[in-house]
Amino acid sequence: MFLKCWLAKKVLNDEECRDYLIRIIALSLNLEEEEVRKNIRLVDTSVGNKQELMHQETDVLLENDFFNVEINYNYCEEGMIKNSCYIANLMIRQFESGKGYKHFKKINQVNLNNYDLFKEGKFLYRSRVMEESCHIVRDDLIEIVDINLAI
Repeated sequence: MFLKCWLAKKVLNDEECRDYLIRIIALSLNLEEEEVRKNIRLVDTSVGNKQELMHQETDVLLENDFFNVEINYNYCEEGMIKNSCYIANLMIRQFESGKGYKHFKKINQVNLNNYDLFKEGKFLYRSRVMEESCHIVRDDLIEIVDINLAI
């Protein structure tokens, strides 16, 4: 399992594979490839910001807005919690005392899953934070796209 994770991280972080990564991000988030290409840069994948969270690393992390790409081979509850923690840490990473919140960048997490997360037979699922009964999006700061590679 470690070798699979290392290989996936290596491939998606490699400059020679950047066009493939840009295409994944653009198609999954309905963005133009050229817009993604000119506005992203690879950043440190470590999201841990205190001793207990040391060695917590995303698979690929790019920014203008934050684009976090995660590769999930098998479904497990711990993996889902870990991916949510990455999003929370990317929000916290942006906080600067006295600056307010208007400068926060959107966090786009793309999960490349080897399974159907919601078991609805779809290739692509989009998730956002919203009010449950009204289906009103709370804000535009987080979008999660799950791609079902098992299809």
